[in-house]
Formats: sequence, structure tokens, C-alpha cells
Amino acid sequence: MIAIMGISAVLILWAIFATPEGTMVAAEAPVIGYNMIWGYILLAVAIVCCLFSAIWSMVQNPKGMKVAGLSIAAIVVIVVVSAIIASGHDIQIPDVQNNSYFDRGPTVLTDASILITYVALGAAILAAIYSAVSDSLK
Repeated sequence: MIAIMGISAVLILWAIFATPEGTMVAAEAPVIGYNMIWGYILLAVAIVCCLFSAIWSMVQNPKGMKVAGLSIAAIVVIVVVSAIIASGHDIQIPDVQNNSYFDRGPTVLTDASILITYVALGAAILAAIYSAVSDSLK
């Protein structure tokens, strides 16, 4: 963890001090490209760690498999419903650089991601409220 934090700090400082003013194109400022690659690596490591810890937890506590299965099923349902709702929308996102609109695929993916974010935010807010209320009643 210390090594990962150190690499991240160095890349962040490099991005702050090496990126030319007003330049956000990876070809003109390669530091941005390296930071994006590092971000993808960190995301992949986080996903692998989450999956490993979930599997390890289920191995140690087999009763938790039912809850984990229900959680996975709920996530799949939310993603599928969001994709179905998003595919029914006629949203056109302007592509200012090319003076046109983005293709249908990225538009549906973006809309579905936004819907999933709203559902996750709502669930987090409800869980926080439930937790506060149940703790105050105990």
C-alpha cells in the first residue's frame, strides 16, 4: 500500500508540475496518458482485491453466501433494468470536436451509467438514514 501511494503521489506531482498550461491532450502531454494507465492499473487491482476478499469471506463464513448471492442478483437486476431504460431513450450527445453527435452505443452506455449512479446514490442515502434511525432506537 505504501508503494502504491508513493507511485500515485509521484505521478500526481508530475502531472501538476509537468503538464503544460491549457494542454489536456495525451499526445502533447504524455504525463496525462501515464496517469490514466496508472488509474486503470489501480482500478484493476481494486477489483481483484474486492473479488478475492469477497471469496475469502464466503469461504470462512458459508452462511454469508446467501447474502452475497442476493447482493449480486440485485446488482445484476439494477444494471439490466438501467440498460433497458437507457436503450429506450433517444438522447443525442453532441460531439463538438467533430461537429456531430456521438454514436448510439456510447450514448446508451453513458445513460445507463448515470441511472446506475442514481440508484446507488439513493440506496446509500436510504442505508444511511436506516442506520441512523435504527441506532437511535436501540
